[in-house]
Amino acid sequence: MKRLLLLAVVLLTACAGATGPSTTLGHDPTARITNATPDTLVFSWTDPNGPLPSDTLRGAGTYCERFTATAGDSAYFTVTARLANDSTTWASNGSPWFTLSAPPAWTVVVTNNPNPNVLVKEDSTGTQC
Repeated sequence: MKRLLLLAVVLLTACAGATGPSTTLGHDPTARITNATPDTLVFSWTDPNGPLPSDTLRGAGTYCERFTATAGDSAYFTVTARLANDSTTWASNGSPWFTLSAPPAWTVVVTNNPNPNVLVKEDSTGTQC
């Protein structure tokens, strides 16, 4: 009896993934961020329910941020750069609200010249990081 029960559980588990509906789209929106400054950035996604937890990205690096999307989602992101030695000098930029009918990909480049500059571009090739 235990073997039969175990077999039933194994079969149900195997079939659930094959026949059950998927909640993810299989192509989550991404943002490739190049931080060309020594300062940290704050990156966050916002969906219809409000802001999601933000990430702090260290200076002088390239990062990939991914939004785990479900059907019908929409979202946007923001990137905020602040000079480490001057809390009053900062810049922020981001994407407009977008729906997830197509897999959006974005590139973000942050520089200091001498103040922070955040350049956001939609990647027209759809190349995700």
